[in-house]
Amino acid sequence: IARLHALLGDHGSAREHLERAQAVATRTGGEPTLLRCALLSCELDEDGPQRRLAAADLARDAEKLGMTGVARRASALV
Repeated sequence: IARLHALLGDHGSAREHLERAQAVATRTGGEPTLLRCALLSCELDEDGPQRRLAAADLARDAEKLGMTGVARRASALV
């Protein structure tokens, strides 16, 4: 749902749904979901040094879990 709101340009609602998804993933130990949430968070953030650093860290973490699609998209933000 968060990604759909982001695609529609409603970044406020996207962030609200993203926070909910992160909370559920944290409670349930959903590491892949947390990485996907981190990717959307990076995509929603303004470009800058912090986003590029977060995206590089995310790409490395996703690669470790074999999440090549997430790693590739995160690397594109660096």
